[in-house]
Amino acid sequence: MKVNIVGKNITVTEGISDKIHKKLDVLTKYFIISEDDVANVLVRTYPTKQKIEVTIPTRYAILRAEVVDDVISVIDVVDIALLVWV
Repeated sequence: MKVNIVGKNITVTEGISDKIHKKLDVLTKYFIISEDDVANVLVRTYPTKQKIEVTIPTRYAILRAEVVDDVISVIDVVDIALLVWV
């Protein structure tokens, strides 16, 4: 799976990018996600909070999760939110 990470009002660092890649790689164990599928990740910051949106359009379904909180903890929660679908 390819991952497209975009940051709005935030610079996506190597640490954030690596954590997102690791968390999304786990999803291939639970969902049918081909190598050609692209996960679109949008990381936004607001004055009081951060938000991450993950959308993965696959051949069979569109996986989507959105969480508002601290950026690092949001990455963990999005992973859990996507796995709740299993």
